[in-house]
Amino acid sequence: MPEYRLYLLNRHSGHIDGVEEFRSADDIEAICLVGQKERDVPTELWCGGHKVARFDTQPEISTRTR
Repeated sequence: MPEYRLYLLNRHSGHIDGVEEFRSADDIEAICLVGQKERDVPTELWCGGHKVARFDTQPEISTRTR
């Protein structure tokens, strides 16, 4: 089974803040696994040197009142 890495990116700088490693049968299964969990930061899914997918988050909405 291929090894995958999900890089957790800083939403402001784009730098890597963390990584989750896991195994999956293929890219499609890995994408499905990643998509099941909501995250509040952008992520990139990689398998070796191959970027499989990028998952962006919803834009931040200000809750300030005028």
